[in-house]
Amino acid sequence: MVKKSLKILIVEDDEDDAFFIKDILKEGLGEPAPLIDHYSSIDSSLKQLNPFNYDLAMLDYRLGEINGIELLRNIRKQGCCDIPIILFTGQGDQEVAVEAMKAGATDYLTKGKLSTESVTQSIRYALGLRTEAQLRKRAEEKLKKSHVDLTLSHEELQASMEKL
Repeated sequence: MVKKSLKILIVEDDEDDAFFIKDILKEGLGEPAPLIDHYSSIDSSLKQLNPFNYDLAMLDYRLGEINGIELLRNIRKQGCCDIPIILFTGQGDQEVAVEAMKAGATDYLTKGKLSTESVTQSIRYALGLRTEAQLRKRAEEKLKKSHVDLTLSHEELQASMEKL
């Protein structure tokens, strides 16, 4: 089975942190190497960005004009954008973590504690949650279809019984 490269969006305004995160991703995810798009600021080009083109997004909390949570909310407002989003920040703040999770983040990491293992584990966890959600959605759709089919069969049976 051929494994495909993950397409990852990183929004990080600190170039050193972005470089460090990219190195962690390349080391932790191995081959095939992930395809990484990095944006360092929230400008007009980023507002046109299509998050549906990515398997995963990683956002910094402090981005200048708007913070990572506002960007996260904007991405989630686009409707059915269900990509996993990991938010990271320079300081571990419990209130920010709770706000991030309420806004739709899949995970929250503190930059000071980033390691190959922690980032890789977070990505696997996030992608696993997405896979489970997709499987659950497919099962729900099958169940709805079965319900419709059963209802139709019941109505046909009722009609046949009335004729008899």
